[in-house]
Amino acid sequence: MDRSVHVAGRVAVVLAIGAIWLLLVTAPAFARTQLTGSDPVDGARITTAPERLTLTFNQAMQAEFSTVTVIGPDGADRRGGDLTSEGDSLLVPLRSLDRAGAYEVGYRVLSDDGHP
Repeated sequence: MDRSVHVAGRVAVVLAIGAIWLLLVTAPAFARTQLTGSDPVDGARITTAPERLTLTFNQAMQAEFSTVTVIGPDGADRRGGDLTSEGDSLLVPLRSLDRAGAYEVGYRVLSDDGHP
């Protein structure tokens, strides 16, 4: 086998390993904020209406850069005031949840890297 083909093959392997390593090292930089839990939990059937909703994420939250809606079965937003944050959680005060039925929560938050 020609020596230049053998060297080219080794160079290709080294470049491939370098590219994989680079992707593994930079992967955390591409991480986005993800919802990791809520209180009440998604799909919960509760008998007493909560006074607030807590959304927990995998990164620290800043309430001033976040938006949350809580839409009731009547189509009205049931959020009752300003969001606050505690570490990786957003606290959402709720107005009276006076109707039985499904409540849909929507949110938009900002990742640590500045992406919504």
